[in-house]
This record gives sequence, structure tokens and C-alpha cells, in this order.
Amino acid sequence: MSWCVRSDEKPVKVSKSVSKVGRFLIATALEEFWETSRPVVFLGEWCRRYSRKDSWAGLGDCVVPDLWADPAVTYRAYEYTRQLYERMLGPVGQALNQLHRVSHSGRYWRIVIGPWLQSYIGILYERYSTIAAALSLYPDLTSAGLEESSWVVPQHSLDFIALVQEDFYNLQLYTRMLQHFGASLMLKPCQARISKAVAPPEAGLANAARRLLKPAFNGPTRFVQRFASVLHDGTYFSAGMQVRLMLATFGSVVRMAPEQLPDTALGPTVARSDLHVEYMANEAFESFALSTIPLDMPRSFVEDFATVGEAARYSYPSRPRAIFSANCWYSKEPFKRWAADAAENGAILLGTQHGGNYGSIEPLPNEDHEMAIVDRYYTWGWLRDGSHGDVVPMPATKLAGRKSIGANNRKQNILYVTTCSPRYQSSFPFTVDHFREYLEWQQRFLGEISESMRSATVVRLHFEDFGWDIGPRLRDRFPGLRFGTWETPFAEALSHCRLYVCDHLSTTFVEALAMDVPTVLFWSPRWNRVRAEAEPYYVALRSVGILHNTPEAAAAAIESIGNVEEWWDDSQRQSARKSFVNQFGLTVKSPTRVWAKELRRYRSRPSKLSVGETL
Repeated sequence: MSWCVRSDEKPVKVSKSVSKVGRFLIATALEEFWETSRPVVFLGEWCRRYSRKDSWAGLGDCVVPDLWADPAVTYRAYEYTRQLYERMLGPVGQALNQLHRVSHSGRYWRIVIGPWLQSYIGILYERYSTIAAALSLYPDLTSAGLEESSWVVPQHSLDFIALVQEDFYNLQLYTRMLQHFGASLMLKPCQARISKAVAPPEAGLANAARRLLKPAFNGPTRFVQRFASVLHDGTYFSAGMQVRLMLATFGSVVRMAPEQLPDTALGPTVARSDLHVEYMANEAFESFALSTIPLDMPRSFVEDFATVGEAARYSYPSRPRAIFSANCWYSKEPFKRWAADAAENGAILLGTQHGGNYGSIEPLPNEDHEMAIVDRYYTWGWLRDGSHGDVVPMPATKLAGRKSIGANNRKQNILYVTTCSPRYQSSFPFTVDHFREYLEWQQRFLGEISESMRSATVVRLHFEDFGWDIGPRLRDRFPGLRFGTWETPFAEALSHCRLYVCDHLSTTFVEALAMDVPTVLFWSPRWNRVRAEAEPYYVALRSVGILHNTPEAAAAAIESIGNVEEWWDDSQRQSARKSFVNQFGLTVKSPTRVWAKELRRYRSRPSKLSVGETL
């Protein structure tokens, strides 16, 4: 059976050879919603947890074909959902204006609701298309869904991201879609069981000391920040560099103190039923999305809108000249509200990247969003046209102060760093099928290197597993395999390894190259589409044996390295590394001086201000 997606992105069946035997649809990994007394069909691999294989191994291998197995299809889906987001952002913002009796600009709502709305549309489209495909293949499907009394509403954007990674909330979404399509459905109540997303632990003595001392600095920081020109938070500047920047700019560049909530919280001042989005839907999916947006929109944009606004006014200065961040555009609702209000009053918004794949991968939704909302965007060395504001290469904030390590034949360990992705698709063009292939590549790589190399390897797993059970998978296949711990900071782990190996295009490999650590990389070009302007730098890494297109090629390269100092210090290899780092991980000897010079320009309010979008 094969599937395709038309230009309008509706799933289309191109073969009718599948049996129409009535089956029970298993949509999630929540086993109390499974009916195993009859033939079943799994909606996707997310249903079949590795740790629970005894529960599903005897149920057959009937899985709805993956609509997104072809990368070209996923890129078309991304473009479709991106354009739909752009068309719907204005009407949704206008609906919120009317609900809250305000008159904010399009840019304001892009800052406040953009990350959620763009993510929501893509996630909803993927789930909707998959359910439609299942029902087209098996018209007589029945399933079990979540009773409406058990449904939950996200508190804020980050809560939504945590929810869509879990079985419970996805069952809620699938239930609504199955009802929409008129499927036979048995509804059950269930108490929400959601393990919230966690942040990576702050390891090391320096971080422990910082956590202890932070409360003592919050009071003075709040006093100083009232007089600062540039207020920053979530920029990845180290604590030491934050202090040096403040001193070098005579207090005009200051890190924000943590948010403080008002003593009294406001109650809901609006009703969700009063939220009406005026939008002319062109397709069935758009009509469905239009009906669910008011139901699923986080409370921070509806019932708690006034409360979040009060928290922003309570926590932050009222008239900043410039606001600088890398990731608070996603993680802090009061910060977003404060920044959006400040921008409407003439403040300059500054942004910088927080991932090593920025400037390389195409498309990258986060990069597109950040460049659309800020007036000046600082990259780690690369340039890009067509953004809302200026794009300026600057020393990478995350790499500032990192010391060069170099090759050392006396070291023994191979540090193998992996990544992880939610079991449920979180954004196009990154798919569950891609990650399944990625897990297979891990097994292929470790199976290809010699026993001696494998015994020297330390695997550093991602701090979240999302239910993939990656550690148990690898332990079962390779008994005795060693695993690192997040108690050891990444930079420290790099300093102890003879060779660093990375199997994904993300941040850590840029850090390793910038710190001059002997590095071997491999990932699938099929799922990592590099921009034309970035491709020459990746070609150069391939030409000198740093980057490889298969796990087998990477394993062979590692086996061939005898004298790591001689291999790594080769002039051509170092030339390719330095060229890449200057473009995608720029570092300088005096980053504080360079950043202080740049940020001092905002000591006075600029005469020309950005004009917000109109709705």
C-alpha cells in the first residue's frame, strides 16, 4: 500500500488492495483504551512502546502506513501548514483583540501566540491526516476515545508542548477527530497522566554555586535593571560573562531577574465561548482547525490573559530601550507579553540563535519565527536575507569563553552523543519515520565498530527519552555498553574524550568543532536538507572525513584513526573545521568586548522604530 499527498495536502489512497476487515484502532500507548479481543490496527509506532512489547507483540503488525515516509511530502506539508498559519494569524489575533477589548498589532500577536499557533496547526494537520488515512483504509474501524469530561486545556505554550508529547492529550485530539469523521467510538473517562517536559539538569560545581547564590542577587538586579538600556534573559551568556558585560557597559546591559508573580492573581475576565475567529476556510481541514482553535488555545491567551499581563507589569520595567533573548520567546508568557507591549511602544527587540542547526537546516520553524519578530538578529556567523530586521553575525553566546581542547593520543574514551524526539510528531518536516530510521542508524553504527572500540565508547543519551526507551534498546543489543551521565557537563565530557562522535545535525557538534575536539559526524542527507548557501561548508567536512552519510562509513573512519593527533591536526582537516566554525560557531578571543560594543549602541532610544504589522 502506498500513499501520497496532493498539492492541497489531503491524503489520497492510490491502491485499494487492503482488506476491509473490521478492526479496532489503537491510537495511543494507553493500554486501557485497547480492545485486543478482535483484530487491531495500530495508528503508528508511538503506540508500541519498546518497554511494553510483551503487550503488543502478539497483536500482529498491522500499522497504518506512514504518510510522511517521503521527505518531499513532509516539506510540502510544512509549507502548507506554514502558509495556513500566516493566513490564520491575523484573524486569530483579531478575535483576541475583540475578546479582550484591546487593539494590538499583528506583530504583537505573532510574538504572543505565534509559537503556539504555528505548532498547533502543524500538529493538528499531521494527526488529522493520519486519522483520515486510517479510516480510508479501514472504513469499519471502531476505537475507544476519551470522554469529554476528562479533556484538558493547556495552561500556556510550554504546557501545550509538554502535553502533545504524551499519550493522554493525543488521545484527546484523536477522539475529537474520530468524532468529526463519524467513526464508531466507545468513550471512557480517564484521569490525566502527564509527565511534564523537564529541562536538562544544571550539572557541575559552578552551576550548583550559581543556584545557591542566585537569590542573593535578585534584589540588587531588580534595582539595577530599572536603569539599564538593554535587558536580556535566556541569551546563553555565562554567569561570568553577564557580569562582565554589565561592568563593561557601566550597567547599561543587565540580565533580567526572575519573574515575580503579583500577590493577588486576577480571576478570569472573559469566557472561552466568546472567542470567535472570523476566517474563510478553503478546505475541510481548515474548517476543522477553525472549530478546534477556540477549544485548545492555552488559558494564558484566554481566561488568564489579564493575569499574565499583570505578572508582566509587576515583573518587568515599563519602558525598556531594548530587550534581548534567545529562547524566552517560547518559554515565558509574561516575558512575551512584556516584549510585545514594549515593541509597540518603540523598544527594540534583539534575538540570537540557540541551536547549532540554525543557518544550516531548511526549513527551520524556530529560526523563521525569531527572525520574524525581532528588529536585529544575531547569528553565530552566517547571514540570511528576507528577515523582519537586520541579521548580524556575532560571537556565539553559547560558545563564549569556551577553551580550545585539541587532540590528545593519551586519552582513550570515544564520546558518542545521541539525541531524541517525541514519539508523537511535533513539527514538520521532522517526522516519526525519520526518528525510527535514526534509531536504526544508532544500532548499525554500534554494531559496525569493533569490540575494542565499543568498549571505549561512552554513550551520552539525550536528557529526555519521550518513551522511546533508547537506553534499554541499546543495552539489550549491546550488553556492557557504557552510558554517560548528565551530572557531567557536556564541555567537561568533551575535555576527557579522545574522539567525539555525533549522529545528528544539532548543537553539540558545533560546540565540539569550535572547541577543536577530534570529531566524526554522520547523519542522513535524506532527512537533513541543508541550505544551498550552507552546503559548501558541509561538503568540505565530508571531503576531509569529518562528516559521513552512513553509520557504516563513520564506523570505518573511526577504525582507521590510529594517531588521533596526526589525523586531527592535518592542515586540510583543520582548514575545513575553522572555515565551518567561522560560519556556524563563531568565537573570538574577547567576546565581552565585541558584545559590549554592539549592545552599547542601544543606550539611547533609536530615532527610527520598527512599524508593527497590521491585522
